[in-house]
Amino acid sequence: MSSIESIQKENAELRKIIESHADEIERCKSVIFQLVGGLFNQKTQKWIGKSHVNVLLGKRYETEEEEEDEVCSLWPTTRQGDEHEERIRKMEETMRKLEERIVSFEKKMLM
Repeated sequence: MSSIESIQKENAELRKIIESHADEIERCKSVIFQLVGGLFNQKTQKWIGKSHVNVLLGKRYETEEEEEDEVCSLWPTTRQGDEHEERIRKMEETMRKLEERIVSFEKKMLM
């Protein structure tokens, strides 16, 4: 086998390896996008998810004005976790109001 044929064969093998790696990278990126998308609440933490995706893509993410005004945490929360937090807050508020009513009722009964 001549050196040109050998080089062409090696070149073809390397191209196959590169194509295989490119496909593997795309599959990994797809999984990472799904994981990042599921990790952060899309309503309250959209900007941090976008930031992570842009790091993955090698881009810089500029926050939009309305996103800068949002009160967000860098720590991931789920939509369900945020909903539970809101439900608990409402329940605690209801309990506080009921306790106030009980105290008020007890004061009236003592009079």
